[in-house]
Amino acid sequence: MATLNPAANQLKPLSRAHTMHSMQVPVDENKFTGKSTMLGADKKPVALKTSRGALSEITNNTIITNAKTGKSILTTQPTNVISRITRSKSEINGIPRQNPILTSSNVMIQPHKIQKTDQPKEVMMPDQFDDEEMIVDEDVPMEQEQPENIDLYDAHDPQCVGEYVNDIFEYYRQKEIVDKVNSNYLKEQYNINDKMRAILVDWMMAVHVRFKMLSETFFLSVNIVDRYLSAVPIPINKLQLVGITSMLLAAKYEEIYSPEIKDFIVTSDNACTHDEVLSMERSILSTLKFHMSTCTPLHFLRRFSKAAGSDSRTHSLSKYLTEISTLDYKLLKYVPSMIAAASIYVARRMTMRNGPFWNITLEHYTCYKEADIMQCALEINDVRKREENTSLKATKKKYLSPKLMEVAAIPPVDF
Repeated sequence: MATLNPAANQLKPLSRAHTMHSMQVPVDENKFTGKSTMLGADKKPVALKTSRGALSEITNNTIITNAKTGKSILTTQPTNVISRITRSKSEINGIPRQNPILTSSNVMIQPHKIQKTDQPKEVMMPDQFDDEEMIVDEDVPMEQEQPENIDLYDAHDPQCVGEYVNDIFEYYRQKEIVDKVNSNYLKEQYNINDKMRAILVDWMMAVHVRFKMLSETFFLSVNIVDRYLSAVPIPINKLQLVGITSMLLAAKYEEIYSPEIKDFIVTSDNACTHDEVLSMERSILSTLKFHMSTCTPLHFLRRFSKAAGSDSRTHSLSKYLTEISTLDYKLLKYVPSMIAAASIYVARRMTMRNGPFWNITLEHYTCYKEADIMQCALEINDVRKREENTSLKATKKKYLSPKLMEVAAIPPVDF
């Protein structure tokens, strides 16, 4: 009686293709790709060649002889049994390699020597098996690139609220649609045009820099101006008053220490009185129904910069592009998340020599593909180009500061 091969106990769990020999199901050797070796007559490894190439590294052809029927079929065996046999060692644990190996299914397996030929050798197939039971070569899909988990390294920081951050930004995306400003509201303003609005926003930026207020204060103040003007027609001599009062409200909402009313009046060269500011404050709050909490591009920009892996210089450039976008009335048609994503894209085009300028991680966290933001990015890039020749230079002057790494001096690009 032959002794069981000890190498058989060291096999890994077998797949469906490997277990076919115990079921006596024939396996088509051409269904595998790769390289495999058998021992030839001179005890040297011989590559198995077929019409489709060498066999797989995980299979090895043998002939199975059924003890009951006496028929022989072609099947496969794991190569880690054969790979243990080398030219310098013809026996394993004292068992001659020529001896048959007894399997658990009482089937005698004889090593089958296959000579190198151009055509595969014909083998008798059992009558009871149909072609449907043959293993079919299936195309294995390539593993798709996965986005990076940008919150992995902040899991220990409670201020990053990693457990809720995705839910928070999902809420922001819903809110930015609900709070979206009418992009055609100037059609209802008979005394104000887009140039007047741009001059007002540029003056508000200068006041924002003078009082050293937060960027959140500036974005919120511009948002208050647009929402109020979209609801109430005003004469041109009240436009600056709306800007002053909007900054006052935004500062009360965002700043720890808000400037006083008299500070804004002095900054405006006494263009209005204290009572006029209080009256306009009541009008704006009643019109907006005290709704001060809204989404701005800055909310999304910091999250998107983290997804982009931006350094301080690229992030500062993205903020510059986002802030100068407030000057262009036409960009109100885009939601804040689109403005932020397009600013990230333009900043990467301006600072990176080679692409890719958009990747799977940015696509995942911004929820925009490159094609989705391209039109918005082109318009923001045009605003940046016009910044060279415009008289509205408050934003550019701010970002020429060494504290902000002089990103306004980075030349625009064409794409």
